[in-house]
Amino acid sequence: MHIKGSKLQYIDEEEIDTESQIERQEILGFINDMINVYDEDAAYELKQDEEFIVGLLAHLQPTFVRLKNHMIISNPLLQQIQETYSDIYEKSVKVGNLITERYGYKVPKEEIGFLAMHFGAACVRLENQKESKRKVDIGIVCASGIGISRLMHSKLKRFLKDRAELVTYEKMI
Repeated sequence: MHIKGSKLQYIDEEEIDTESQIERQEILGFINDMINVYDEDAAYELKQDEEFIVGLLAHLQPTFVRLKNHMIISNPLLQQIQETYSDIYEKSVKVGNLITERYGYKVPKEEIGFLAMHFGAACVRLENQKESKRKVDIGIVCASGIGISRLMHSKLKRFLKDRAELVTYEKMI
């Protein structure tokens, strides 16, 4: 039981048997419901985050084993999560309540904390994707001549990529 209730490190898609595939599909359907309960406004975007879905799937399979068998788990970050990310934790409590409603398992606050970590990481990824990037114009002038200016232009272009419009100017004496 303890091995089945431990964290999965790796899932080999080809080695999953039929029974496990059915269980996996059930959990994936439940993950959709969890996301809807967590935040209806962000649900569509969260459902598109494959890293989040796979991570949550890998977390939930042993979680259900632990809950079913009343196994205790420790979450050393629980207090910090509750204090620093209280809004994410509170939304995750609703997800825990859904697990209780659907499966009858009482979800301890330690498990809620782990769910909050998954949802919080996904929300941060969403915010980073929405971050507006402003393109800036940069003029390059070098006292040593146009050759050095062009070299600087190439190096800056490689580093900044499409975040800046670079223009090289000659130094007029």
